[in-house]
Amino acid sequence: MSFRPSLILRTTFATLLAGALTAPVAVAGEAAPGPLEWGTCPAGSFADPSAECADIEVPKDYSTPDAGTITLTMSRIAATGERKGVIAGNPGGPGGDALSMFTSSDIGSPEAEGRIALPADVRESYDLLAVEPRGLAWGTPLDCGTPGIPAADMLAACEANDPGYAATVTTDNTARDLDEARKALGEQTLNLYGISYGGPLMATYATLFPGTTGKVLLDSSASPEQRWFGLGQVRKQARVDGLNAMFSWLAERDDEYHLGTTPLQVYQRWAEVVAGPYGVQLPTAPPAAGADDVPLPGRLASQVVDAVVYAQWRAGTLSDTTRMLLGDESALTGVSAGQQGLMDGLYSEKVWPVIGEQLSNPGAQPGEQPQLSEEEAAALELMQTQSTYVDRAIVCNENTTAADPSLVVPTLVTQYTGGDLIRYNEDLLGSGLYCDGWPATTVPTDPSGAELEQAPLHIGYSHDTAVTAAGATDMHRAMGGELLVAEGFSHGVQLEAPATFEDEISVYFA
Repeated sequence: MSFRPSLILRTTFATLLAGALTAPVAVAGEAAPGPLEWGTCPAGSFADPSAECADIEVPKDYSTPDAGTITLTMSRIAATGERKGVIAGNPGGPGGDALSMFTSSDIGSPEAEGRIALPADVRESYDLLAVEPRGLAWGTPLDCGTPGIPAADMLAACEANDPGYAATVTTDNTARDLDEARKALGEQTLNLYGISYGGPLMATYATLFPGTTGKVLLDSSASPEQRWFGLGQVRKQARVDGLNAMFSWLAERDDEYHLGTTPLQVYQRWAEVVAGPYGVQLPTAPPAAGADDVPLPGRLASQVVDAVVYAQWRAGTLSDTTRMLLGDESALTGVSAGQQGLMDGLYSEKVWPVIGEQLSNPGAQPGEQPQLSEEEAAALELMQTQSTYVDRAIVCNENTTAADPSLVVPTLVTQYTGGDLIRYNEDLLGSGLYCDGWPATTVPTDPSGAELEQAPLHIGYSHDTAVTAAGATDMHRAMGGELLVAEGFSHGVQLEAPATFEDEISVYFA
C-alpha cells in the first residue's frame, strides 16, 4: 500500500566517483568510528552519477543486542562548496529505495527529473545522504517469498527464511539505523529531508534524537494520525477527486487534445486507447455524465445515462477479472496499463499534458528510451520485490488505527468479480485485509518537535492524492514550525515542482 509514487529511475550513467571525501570528526561521548570505504554505488541502484556509496553495520534488533547485525548501504552526494553539514533523506514508501533519491543537477534540468532536487545553494553547502532502509535490496534484504500473497503467508515465509527479522522492520528502527549512520559519519547533527512516508520517518528520528537533529524539511508528509488503516479509509475520496480533476482538465482543453468536452468523453477516449486494444475496461468507474453527454435535458436523463454507462463498465470488469483469473495475460496487461496510467496522473499534474498528447496521438512513436542492461533489469526487479516486503512489514507491524469492517465485503467483491481498482486498493488497506494474519507488533513513536532547537519547515499540496491534504497539516500540528501549501493535485513538491518554494528552502538552510 505504497503512500507515494515511485521515483522515476534513471538508466543512463556516468562513472561514479570513488574515494573518501571529508574525514569524519568524532562526536564527544561517542567512540570514533572506523573509516568508511566510499566507492562506486551498486550496479543497478540508479544512484546519481556523482554519488558514492558505503556500507555500515547496524544492530539487527535494538531490543536484543546479541541478535547480531545487518548491513545497510548509503549514498552520498558531496557538497560542492563550503560545507555546512549533511542532509539525510528518505524518499517515502514505505519501502522506497533511497540510494537514487537525490540529484546533483539544477532544479528544472532534464537530469533532475524524477529525483529530489534541492536549491543550488543548499546542494553547495550540504552533503546529500540517503541511507537504504532496512529490509531493502541494498543491504540485508527481507526474503518473504512471492510478492502479493496474503499477509499471513508472507509473514510465514519471512520467518522461515530469517526468523525475527521482519518484526524489526519498523519506522522506529529505521530511524535508529539513521542515527547509526550519523555515528559512522562522525557527524554532530543530521539535517533531515523526508517526503511522503519519509515525513513520519524523519519526524520519528527528530523525536527520538532531538539533540542530534538540525534542520528538518518535511515534504508532503503522511499523517501520524492515520497510521495506517486510517489512510485507506480517508484517501479514497481524495483519489476520486483527483481523477475527476484530471478528466475535467483534459476536457477543458478539447481544442488542444481532442479527447472530448466532458470528463466522461475523456474517460471513454482513454479507455478506447489504453484498454481497448486488450478488450478490457479502465479499472476505475466512469465519471458522471455532463449536459453534453445526455440526449435530453434534466436530472432523470443524466441518471439514466449514468446507470447504463456504469452497468456496461461493471459487466466488462467482471469479464476482465474472469479472464485474469483464468490466466489471460492479455487481460492482465491491459488492466495493468490502465491502472498505471491513472495512478501516474493521480500523483502528478505535470503528467496531465503528457497523457493528453499520448491519448491524442496513440500511434506516435515514443522517443528513444535507454535500454536496461541485464544487471540493471535484475536489480530493478529485486528493488520492486523488496519494496513490497518492506511496505507490508511497516504497515502491519505498526498499524495504530482500527480496521473498518464495513469495507471487507466491498473489498472481496471487487477482488473476485472486478470493479474499481483505485477504490479497491484503499478498501483493502482500510478494511484491514491487507494485514490479515500479520498482527501489529509495536506502537510507533508519536512525533513531537517540542525538544528541537530548530523548528521544522513543512511543504505540501492542497489536494494530495497520496497522503491527503491532512498529512502535512497533521504533521505540522505535531511537530510545529511553518507550513507552506502549494495548490494542486500532486504529491512531493521537491519531486514535482521544486522551484515552488525554492527561496524559502534556501533561506531555511542558510
